[in-house]
Amino acid sequence: MKKNKNLLKAMTLLVIFSIVSCQKDDITEDLVYSSDPSASQRSSHVECVDFETPQLYAGEVVTKHFTNSGLKDVPIFVYGVNPNLSKGTNAAMIFDSSNPSPADADLGSPHRRFGGPGLGAAGAVEPFANKRKLGKILIISDDMNEDNPSDLESTGRIVLDFRSWGMFKLHSLTVIDVEGQNGQPTVELLDANDEVLR
Repeated sequence: MKKNKNLLKAMTLLVIFSIVSCQKDDITEDLVYSSDPSASQRSSHVECVDFETPQLYAGEVVTKHFTNSGLKDVPIFVYGVNPNLSKGTNAAMIFDSSNPSPADADLGSPHRRFGGPGLGAAGAVEPFANKRKLGKILIISDDMNEDNPSDLESTGRIVLDFRSWGMFKLHSLTVIDVEGQNGQPTVELLDANDEVLR
């Protein structure tokens, strides 16, 4: 399959919700990388993207991020789209889910049923129970207020651009507080030609 050879040379992830982190303890196999020389140093372990490392603060706008293992030479470009803000505004912002404001308690993790600050009916029960402490998460900012981060309560988009990674395999994605689109999040994986992978 020729398309598989080009699979994920460049991958852009479009997401319509608040995105958080990967959970390394749930992954048992290694990621698959391309044959570029720097990829061999990354191929023996799982890379995890979270927003705890490096030290990010709640309200910080994120444009470029790295994995938690510190591969500083392999950036992931980050962009958040809030259709209510000026065109070109990056609304990808850090939110501390361990210490949510009362207005955004639905972003708290874990849910209070599991010992955390989170509220909301969906996070209290399976299959989407909010059981893990996620710490800092990535949201689409509602108003770009860095002093009081608040998430967009309608449909928006987060783009994670992995073009500089070459080929790799996505194992998981953790999502909380799905809003807009009638609660139906959409994840699109794009190849090197910006074609949606099916």
